[in-house]
Amino acid sequence: WMLDATPAELAARLRAITADDGPPQTVFNVTVHSARGWTGGWGFEKSPDVYCQVQIHGGPDAIKKRTKTVDNKTDPVWEASFDFPLRAPELAVCTLEFWDEDLTSGDDFMGQVSLPLASVITGSKLTLPLLSAGLCFWESGGTPTCDVSFTSRPTTESTRALLAATAAADAASSETNGHPPSGDAALARTTAATGV
Repeated sequence: WMLDATPAELAARLRAITADDGPPQTVFNVTVHSARGWTGGWGFEKSPDVYCQVQIHGGPDAIKKRTKTVDNKTDPVWEASFDFPLRAPELAVCTLEFWDEDLTSGDDFMGQVSLPLASVITGSKLTLPLLSAGLCFWESGGTPTCDVSFTSRPTTESTRALLAATAAADAASSETNGHPPSGDAALARTTAATGV
């Protein structure tokens, strides 16, 4: 749409998405199903303890979520699903980073993949190759891939109003108890209240 838009339409959209108080337009869901294909690249353990961090970057939104750790598996299965309320999904990029959890010497990087949300195929399970830290194919043993699926749905006026009210309540709570608001808790309350 950006190539066909007039300068005035682009300027209006830019003003709308850079406003800090703009409501989410879309709820984007990322489901991390599984990963496989490693034969090396972790520490001294026999098998890695793998988790995945899912991050959305771009536009005014920057959100990070994490799967549980699957211990001692080179083929972990999570079936973990995360919702991300986004104000500018056309600008967002989803990055999945895979790590070997190591409590004694620090976590070992196990690969990553990044996709612009505007080009993501929704509704299908995708098998994606994982890249090394240098954004090359994995060089530390094996050919790791991950299975992931994406869906999106527009937010409704009632969902936007509830998200705004929840954010305001979280902000007020953080002012009184000194703790930052929990985006996960707010989204869980919103999802429970609206079913969206």
